[in-house]
Amino acid sequence: MLGVTQDVSAHKRLLRQTHELENYDSLTRLPNRAFLYRWLTATTERAQEEDSVGLIIIDLDHFQRINDSLGHRRGDQLLSEVANRLKTSLHDRGLVARLGADEFAVVISDMRSPADLQAVSEGIKTALSEPFFLDKTPVMVNFSAGVSLYPSDGQLVEELVTHADAALNHAKSLGRNNIQFYARRLTEKAQERLQVATDLRQGVGRDEFVLFYQPKVRLEDGAIIGTEALMRWRHPSKGLMAPDRFIGVAEETGLIIPMGAAALRMACANAVRWNCLRHDTPLKVAVNLSPRQFQGENLVGTVKALLAESGCQPQWIELEITEGLLLDDSPLILAQLNELHDLGVTIAIDDFGTGYSALSYLTRFPIDTLKVDRSFVRDLGHKAQSAVLAKAIVALGQSLQMEVVAEGVETATQRDHLLAFSCKLAQGYMYGKPMPEDEFTALLARHAQPSLQKEHPHEEDIAG
Repeated sequence: MLGVTQDVSAHKRLLRQTHELENYDSLTRLPNRAFLYRWLTATTERAQEEDSVGLIIIDLDHFQRINDSLGHRRGDQLLSEVANRLKTSLHDRGLVARLGADEFAVVISDMRSPADLQAVSEGIKTALSEPFFLDKTPVMVNFSAGVSLYPSDGQLVEELVTHADAALNHAKSLGRNNIQFYARRLTEKAQERLQVATDLRQGVGRDEFVLFYQPKVRLEDGAIIGTEALMRWRHPSKGLMAPDRFIGVAEETGLIIPMGAAALRMACANAVRWNCLRHDTPLKVAVNLSPRQFQGENLVGTVKALLAESGCQPQWIELEITEGLLLDDSPLILAQLNELHDLGVTIAIDDFGTGYSALSYLTRFPIDTLKVDRSFVRDLGHKAQSAVLAKAIVALGQSLQMEVVAEGVETATQRDHLLAFSCKLAQGYMYGKPMPEDEFTALLARHAQPSLQKEHPHEEDIAG
């Protein structure tokens, strides 16, 4: 009899454990995605005609940085504490679930007005705004969230989740750390991005991406001393597409990694070809790197292999990064930049002055070139403040023994101001818009020595 009782108890424990595994997250003890779907289905079916059900999907901003800097144990500790604060903030008004990784969901039922959901959202913001102490280490957490409402945003659970996800993605696209409510245009936008992602995958396999080249010149005489390689997509049905229409999706999907490698391969090959034709100052080709490429398997190895494969001298290549890449002062980023610099390529900060406000990184990272953002150049001759800022950036770069390149130069007035500031290099429509490889080759042949300093104002290239 005792044996039978023990068998029954063991069976009950097994059933209980199986139930918990099927319905609850093992780390936070919150309901999981499967439980959430069943709960949402039951809640929407019970909702009265005058009631609404709100779904909030929450994603912790840059959570991976916590794991990278403090370790996975503290990352797990943070997730558990976030779960506890979310539950506390609701005051038993709804359900909190963990969807996976750093993503949570909150369901609020029996809402009588959008103000109810707004109040819940504010409560969540307040709950997560206080610092978390991970083994006595204070950590601040931001989050992005997307909201959908039953029945106005969907009758089915799948619709509510999809629409909340669309709103979440919109919140991220606005810079993160905000809450967005679903609107129909977000679904249309998501469908467009999905189509772009599908076309991108095909485009990578078909080598549909090409580089356009914008001249970089010496200001004193207009001689071409370099070029920036800018990606374009020869879409089979939409024609030539500028980067603003596809780079964001390429970064999200990770396709930017093979696309970036292909761009560097083309740039290296052309750097070799053009420098073999020159008998004076070497021509340097600048290639933009995405932050996502630094998260790939082996960026340094890829650059090294492509240099060797093409026979390109490292000093003929410049790699352009944005200030945002340096935002976290990451040891991993620093190590990769040092390795790249050790290969002999130079490192440039693109759009300098528009991002990271602390300038101390200029001495910690191996930066060779500052590119003055076009926003500081545009109003030279019109706004005194622009002149002060542009002059200060040029002086800063020179004091640190860096090259300084002014971007977006269109007029002789802008050029003359920059020369007065002792700026040596520039690029912009005054000297040439981004152009196909063959046109740039012809430009090099025509303008090997003479000045290009003619005033040719054009509209800004949207991706130049």
